[in-house]
Amino acid sequence: MSIISDIKATKNVRKLEKKGRKNDPRMKTLQRSLETVNPVQRVELAKHVASRHATLDKHHTVGSGSHKYKALQQVQQGPFGFTFKVKQLGTEKLFAMRTEPATKEEQLTRFKTLKNELIVLRLFKELDKSKRDHFVQLIDSGSTEDFNFIVLTLLGDNLYTITRHHLNRTFTPSTALRVSVQMLRALMDLHALGYVHRFLKPHTFAVGLNSRVCFIHMCEFPLAWQFRYGKTIKPPRRRVKIMGALRYTSRNSHHNRELSRRDDLESWLYLSLEFFRLYALPWRGVQNAASVLFHKEKLFNDEYPKVFKKTSSEYRDIMRYIDNLKYDETPDYAFLMQCLQNAKVALRCDFTLPYDWQVLHAKISTTQSTEDSGKPAKPPGPKFYEPTMKTQQNTNENFNAATNAEAHDVLIDVQMEGTCQNVKEKQKSEDSQEMYSE
Repeated sequence: MSIISDIKATKNVRKLEKKGRKNDPRMKTLQRSLETVNPVQRVELAKHVASRHATLDKHHTVGSGSHKYKALQQVQQGPFGFTFKVKQLGTEKLFAMRTEPATKEEQLTRFKTLKNELIVLRLFKELDKSKRDHFVQLIDSGSTEDFNFIVLTLLGDNLYTITRHHLNRTFTPSTALRVSVQMLRALMDLHALGYVHRFLKPHTFAVGLNSRVCFIHMCEFPLAWQFRYGKTIKPPRRRVKIMGALRYTSRNSHHNRELSRRDDLESWLYLSLEFFRLYALPWRGVQNAASVLFHKEKLFNDEYPKVFKKTSSEYRDIMRYIDNLKYDETPDYAFLMQCLQNAKVALRCDFTLPYDWQVLHAKISTTQSTEDSGKPAKPPGPKFYEPTMKTQQNTNENFNAATNAEAHDVLIDVQMEGTCQNVKEKQKSEDSQEMYSE
């Protein structure tokens, strides 16, 4: 079925429903035709609608209630929208704008995630500055006749682009371990807000720019779900569709179970292993969900010992701990951080070294300066190490964890990344006003 006929069929179904002719034979035929549409066609339909209604030409101006933004270039195309680099008129500051069509087509409802992301991003604005270091920040939001949009802080490349396109390899152990630490801290802060992510993948995390080049930011929240109201955890639903990236989603997702904090940690474990070694996950390249689940179960049954040879045996301890977590159990983040501290010692990682993307930037700058001047350039020096990041003299104290017996808040100090403290749990009331109006 083509995209156009798919849209026409949907409209015909609505017309017949309005006329009260649900028993009409044509109604049943149209409904069957819609049910046979495969996922690939739905994705094509979503991209077709997004390209018509949610794209911006260069220098196109979009206004919210308080500011206007000029589109400079397209940064990324998603399944149902685009991300653009924009300039805020008046201040000349650069931001990222994420767009999504304002369609009400029923078939496209599953692709609409901007409203959900907006809810989560607004929660981050209520946090102290020190507690939102690992999240992209919401700047503005608005809507036009054709699309809704949010304006976010501008970030650098995501971890997928860095490893697959720029480095063409995995990270060095020092960078991989620090990335693992920062991803865990982002999850810890998100869980403290009462939300689980449910869609972790390398594209979910991006590096900062300028003075924040050493920070890893969680930048996408399409399937984020509130698992807790106040101190009450929602009971799991009986059956949930599989969600997330097939390679990184948890085993519970394969079994159609409700996802919780333990499942985010399982996805984080897969990401961490892959950042150490590109082919660490035995199911890499496998597209069948049953086969992927089979390999994941074998990994957790300790039938793939080679997976941990190029990482650290500490990740095996983390795997066993995650495997024993229950749906409503609060993870022991202090224990996980201590395991990463032990991995740092075992791998003899030097956290004072620049991150891999900083070294890459140094090489590019060196090559460009050599071509411009015709003279051999100096090797990259420590100028690419960010002096604004706080460091501690004693590296053994980098992962110190303390637990408050009354509030059960976890406080973790990590070298070059400041202090992170779980936010206190509190009830969040939803606004009944228009989502995209300030």
